[in-house]
Amino acid sequence: MDLLNMGNLSDFQTHIQTAYQARQRLQNLQREGTLDVDGATLDISAIVAVAYYGCIPKITTDPAVLGRIEASVQVLRDHLDKGYHVYGVNTGFGGSADSRTDRVVALQSGLSQLLQAGVLVASDKDTNVDLERQIRLDSHAVPVPWVRAAMLVRCNSNARGHSAVTLSVIKSILQLLESHITPVVPLRGSISASGDLIPLSYIAGAIEGNPDVYVHVQKSHRSRIISSRDALLSAGMEPQVLGPKEGLGLVNGTSFSAALSSLVMYETHQLVVLVQAISAVALEALMGNAESFHPFISAIRPHDGQMECSRNILSFLQGSRLAQGIQSVKTHTRQGLMQDRYALRCVPQWIGPQLEDLLLAHKQVTVELNSTTDNPLIDPETGDILHGGNFQAVSVTSAMEKTRSCLQMLGRLLFSQSTELVDPSLNNGLPTNLVADDPSLSFTMKGVDISMASYMAELAYLANPVSSHVQAAEMRNQSINSMAFVSSRYTMQAVEIVSLMCACSLYIGCQALDLRVLHLTYLDNIKPQLHLLTSNLFSSYLSDKELETLTESLWENISKSWSTTTRQGIPERVQVAVKNAIPTLLDTLKEKRGPGLSDLNRWETQAADLLNKTYQNTADTFFNQQNTEEFLGAGAKILYRTVRQELTVPFHLGFVEHPTVNNETLNGRSKKTIGSWISIIYEAIRDGRLMGPFMESLASKSSSADDSLTKIRSLRMSRL
Repeated sequence: MDLLNMGNLSDFQTHIQTAYQARQRLQNLQREGTLDVDGATLDISAIVAVAYYGCIPKITTDPAVLGRIEASVQVLRDHLDKGYHVYGVNTGFGGSADSRTDRVVALQSGLSQLLQAGVLVASDKDTNVDLERQIRLDSHAVPVPWVRAAMLVRCNSNARGHSAVTLSVIKSILQLLESHITPVVPLRGSISASGDLIPLSYIAGAIEGNPDVYVHVQKSHRSRIISSRDALLSAGMEPQVLGPKEGLGLVNGTSFSAALSSLVMYETHQLVVLVQAISAVALEALMGNAESFHPFISAIRPHDGQMECSRNILSFLQGSRLAQGIQSVKTHTRQGLMQDRYALRCVPQWIGPQLEDLLLAHKQVTVELNSTTDNPLIDPETGDILHGGNFQAVSVTSAMEKTRSCLQMLGRLLFSQSTELVDPSLNNGLPTNLVADDPSLSFTMKGVDISMASYMAELAYLANPVSSHVQAAEMRNQSINSMAFVSSRYTMQAVEIVSLMCACSLYIGCQALDLRVLHLTYLDNIKPQLHLLTSNLFSSYLSDKELETLTESLWENISKSWSTTTRQGIPERVQVAVKNAIPTLLDTLKEKRGPGLSDLNRWETQAADLLNKTYQNTADTFFNQQNTEEFLGAGAKILYRTVRQELTVPFHLGFVEHPTVNNETLNGRSKKTIGSWISIIYEAIRDGRLMGPFMESLASKSSSADDSLTKIRSLRMSRL
């Protein structure tokens, strides 16, 4: 079943389709290099393309759009010619709107003066500032990509023709983007009601050429900070004199909030797909049961998100030799836990509602991108000027608080899964801390486990709502305000933390998969040699059938013992396994005449030697040529291959991996700290390299569960 071309489970598009299409759209924009600004077709991928990848936005040539822009300006002129009062044009602002003036151009400068009140430190304005001052104070500036995104969103809103912002002003901002000139904007100070007033005022100041508004100028991968006046001069641009309402039209909107929320949404969509795939990795590493994702379970509780998540993970597990219930026939007897712990078994119920919330958040943000968020608003068709509150960014706040809560839920799941993988009491026979060597000296994943706890605590704190902390502002005129930009900032922090947790989880997961395959291969290699050893010693006392039965019993006993001694080193584990097998041997031989204590001692000694040598040979072969991919399902295989081959993050061999002054290479590669290896995965998650092969596979591969959608639909209908 092709996950991207399967039709809908209900009336809306699935989340995985949304995530994939967003990525495809971004790749198309990167190839094209430009996009049209028309006030109606801006999307989240376009924001990402302009913010991070240098895509150049240009105003549309559509005469209808250009006509509306000019018409809005003319409506305002007509009102002023008639002596009408228009808020923010010939009146004061906010709680001072009871004042009047006929200096309509100067008033826009007065607006800039009151709003350009944000704090920027010296190093934000000068790359050559004293190093000690740079070290002492963190930057107080909005990251350059966020500002570029906000510039695009503001131009798109103004291009809708409801703000009386002239075409030349819109083109001036777009020219800054094309020239890679980005205003330095204060990070804090916006309450996102009456729009993101303070940060947007610095964009307005930049096109005015304000000598105390600074800009980043990017050329040939080098950036310098100069005044906007000097930047306009160097780019051959004329400073703009903002006409009636143009200052207000540039600042009175939700553009910073909508822009940052778009960047957040794009990454979150990719992360939630990744977390589903990581859940499949964890299930395979723990040899969990795919039954939890059976279509029947979701069909009788038919939430769209739960059904989609179940289907996704079942597809990711196709072909697995580790997950129970994929290739094997269902069994009604099972050793150990009868069912998996919640971190595996409840993944669809946990992630499903998040998929539904993210689709709603995506819609809210996309609508905001193509909305007029200004006040007052001009209707070019009727000639009316209307006063309202479209600058209130609560839709963005709503989207971000849902998204941040979703991210916390994803992080909680990753934390639970990683803990289960690392803890030998929970990981179904994997070595303690996932060490590959001596567990008394090497503690491979213990530090990662600590990091995950730190990340989880911070993420849980960030999940708290911002909207419940609103304060009245500006003479109590802004008595309710959205705090959307702050909420978006915190949600981007949550994106960073969940990305870190995904990187840790993938590092843990790949190590766990390797160890699982290593130990399964070892146990498989033992069996024929164990049979040979037992036959050599006891063939004169036992028939071939009895030897075969004995070997099977001994192997099962050793396998069971092997999975319960994971806190010990290999020699100790071997000794325990052999000693635990002796009673099985005695039970078989007790009624046979001939075998004596010396035969049992010989078997014990030779079996221990055999198990030790077999492990060493198996490990040596495995370390030189890992065959883990052969055991993995469709999703885990792609992620594993990307981590191991594309990112060249290796299996961690243990204490020998530690880099020292005189020993910095291993097997022809550099040694790195565990954190450095995880950092490589983290960067690949954030820049899209890790998800690239995985997302492409969604379009090019079909799972073998071709009938699962049909089952879901038929079961769902039969129970409605």
